[in-house]
Amino acid sequence: MFKLIWKNLWARRRKNGWLLAELILVSIISWVVLDPVIVVTHDRNIPLGYDAERLCLISLGALQPQAPGYD
Repeated sequence: MFKLIWKNLWARRRKNGWLLAELILVSIISWVVLDPVIVVTHDRNIPLGYDAERLCLISLGALQPQAPGYD
């Protein structure tokens, strides 16, 4: 049985080589396209580490000693 399978594979080696090359090419293209999408999706689902609802925006500035209100 294995001898017959091997004989068929060997007889069609050129066609099988093209199929293998196509499979490798499609795998590489799929990796290049899908990998960044999966990484970005994963990174967006990581928690931020803080509660975005309870944030405050504070602006800081330097107050000169001559300015009114400087104590």
